[in-house]
Amino acid sequence: FGLMAQSDIVINEFMSDNVNTLVDEDGDYPDWIELHNTSANAINLNGYGLSDDSNIPFKWTFPSYSIPAGGFIVVLASDKNQQGATYLHTNFKISSSGEPLLLTEPSGNLIDFVNPTPLAEDISFGRLDDGGVMWERLYSASPNQSNSTTNGVIFSHESGFYPTPINLDLTATNGDEIKFSTDGSDPNSVSTSFSNSLLLGHLDTVPNVYSNINTSPYWVTPDSNNYKAHIIKAATFNQGNRTSNIYTKVIFIDSNLNARYNQFDIVSIVTEPYNLFDLDSGIYVPGVNYNSSNSTWTGNYFQKGEQWERNANLQYFNSDGNLRFNQEIAIRTHGGKGRNLPQKSIRVYTEGDNGAPKLNYPFFEHLGEDKRVFDKIVIRNSMTCWNHSVIKDEVTAYICRDLNFEVQHSKPVVVFINGEYWGVQSIREYFDEKYINENFDIPEDSVNIVLHGSGNQPSLPADWGVVEGSNLGHIQLYDFLNNNDLTIPSNYQYIESVLDIKSIIDYYCTEIYFNNKDWPTNNNKLWNEGTFGTWRQMLYDLDGGWQYLGVSYNQLSRALSATGSAQNAPYATFLLRKLFESQDFEDQFLNRMACLMKTTFSADTVVAKINYMKGLYVSGMQEHIDRWHRPSSYSTWTSGVNGLITFANGRKNHVIQHIDSQFGISFDPEDYDCEIIDTISSTVETIDLNNQIRIYPNPTTDKIVWVDFDFPETNLDYQIFNLSGQMIRSGTFQNHEQLQVNFPPGVYYFTVNINQQKIVKRFVTL
Repeated sequence: FGLMAQSDIVINEFMSDNVNTLVDEDGDYPDWIELHNTSANAINLNGYGLSDDSNIPFKWTFPSYSIPAGGFIVVLASDKNQQGATYLHTNFKISSSGEPLLLTEPSGNLIDFVNPTPLAEDISFGRLDDGGVMWERLYSASPNQSNSTTNGVIFSHESGFYPTPINLDLTATNGDEIKFSTDGSDPNSVSTSFSNSLLLGHLDTVPNVYSNINTSPYWVTPDSNNYKAHIIKAATFNQGNRTSNIYTKVIFIDSNLNARYNQFDIVSIVTEPYNLFDLDSGIYVPGVNYNSSNSTWTGNYFQKGEQWERNANLQYFNSDGNLRFNQEIAIRTHGGKGRNLPQKSIRVYTEGDNGAPKLNYPFFEHLGEDKRVFDKIVIRNSMTCWNHSVIKDEVTAYICRDLNFEVQHSKPVVVFINGEYWGVQSIREYFDEKYINENFDIPEDSVNIVLHGSGNQPSLPADWGVVEGSNLGHIQLYDFLNNNDLTIPSNYQYIESVLDIKSIIDYYCTEIYFNNKDWPTNNNKLWNEGTFGTWRQMLYDLDGGWQYLGVSYNQLSRALSATGSAQNAPYATFLLRKLFESQDFEDQFLNRMACLMKTTFSADTVVAKINYMKGLYVSGMQEHIDRWHRPSSYSTWTSGVNGLITFANGRKNHVIQHIDSQFGISFDPEDYDCEIIDTISSTVETIDLNNQIRIYPNPTTDKIVWVDFDFPETNLDYQIFNLSGQMIRSGTFQNHEQLQVNFPPGVYYFTVNINQQKIVKRFVTL
């Protein structure tokens, strides 16, 4: 959560959503940051920098102000940039969704750094104890005084990986009694009292508890005792009443754990066992809502809404075993038919009790994505692809990530629930109005998300198919389509003002090429802004695609059928049928399909990305299979992946034949003038201000890159920055020089200044 103090002055506590805690001279309640002098001498802060931007460490500088030995100072992050009668005010505020905090010495040395940490109203985040390395959300804020005045439990060890057994000590800051649990349940007045150190050792021979609970009609007993972590939940109590937060720690004991999961980040979910497994209230079991005569669609896990939301603790560890965040959240089951599988998809909400407004972590930086603020995420099973390739939907989104529609990025992770190994799943984005706000900075109340064709169902209620906002604009679209001939150019021009045609075409090319059976009636959403915004597509759930219907299947004909049923009902195929009335649309569609066949959809490109995605999963699949028996064997999994490769190699010629038959033409992609983009050699976009410098391979898996340039200079100076904007290396290099980039997996920026121009290249280490 922060760097271990490199100076006598540290950031000790802060609050980013001050509602009632601390008032300033003007009667306002601004954000605030507390510094602490850990030394035995007074220190003058003159010239020290305080910032919420890694690129501007001296965003605000201290005037001459002496902080006494062992003392504290509260600085108000009010954006007022003034020295008030009581407080110093910075020229910035802190986002409650999380921003980095930096403290820099006058010499320019960074002496303290706190990672972006989302906080709820009037919740502070501080070192427990003062100046220590362990950060917690504090039970009660303590601005300008010791954090030991708040009620809390100090743990001798933070959540994380430990190679050998440890003795865990707990200390109450308030002197109250400590109660704790080890099974995920919240400690209460009758829980075990802490008296002596807890010896946390290896758990290899400890029997399964939660892993042996039947969670589905298809559930199978795991092959053996699953890998486990210690779960410690503790709080202070006085005369039977809880007097502190409940603190959760997840401790892994294994000398080889880094090697075991070195390809995966780890997600830990801890919650009251009855939240998941109780017959009446458990959201992960068939329970009282299961009907054996309708086993596919019944069970507690199919229940929806807030009454089936459960509070939980979420902790996230990177592949090195370092804890990245620890946050209270809420969870629900997620998805459609896949809810009845033994391993469920779980939707994570950020508004659980004692939670925070957002998750703030760059889950997808391995894809070159710098987004790090999320309202929700989904920890997804692979739905109907569970017994085959597992990666089908994830790889489709990865292939299409640069097309003109929204996709849900993914990252495979190893999941633990209440300390027990729960297999490999993927973190995915979740499509709702908050997603649009986070990605497009559009006000949430202006976002409309609708099911495809919801405006073409006059026999159903007007709000049918509304996911967010209103479908008024969608109804108007279909009113026009039903009453106008698109062979008339002016009518098609109007449609171009209502639909984002590039998005529509890219989307239909994708669904048709990748052969989605569960579409267009299902898994088909559009979004726009306001009543008259243009509609864009959202791509998700291609588990029913690819070889599911066979590589030769004519999805184009199915998508244009006026007599279909179920997943291609006429109301859902109507839009594409109408659009093809326009010769302009047909020309645009064929041109784009030709270009995609030569670039994004080319066999070489698709196979390269299948192999890349397979590589992210491969080291974790055998343990996952032993846990769930899905896929049924490792060879079944590799066969499923190979089926994707077979499809990729064979699909193009079949789609060409389908186009020939549908339009009565001889379709040859080589007849179309397309800009060929090399999507094989690079799995991420590079930021190119000048094409005269190249970094490869990108991404790199062996911590080595080559750098070539086309300039007359013999040597060039360079700098390398991480995503936080911190410079982590500088030096001089020659043309075609090999550089060691032995950094943790992530995204980095390589910069060169030449001829008064900054050249920035983005590269990824895996």
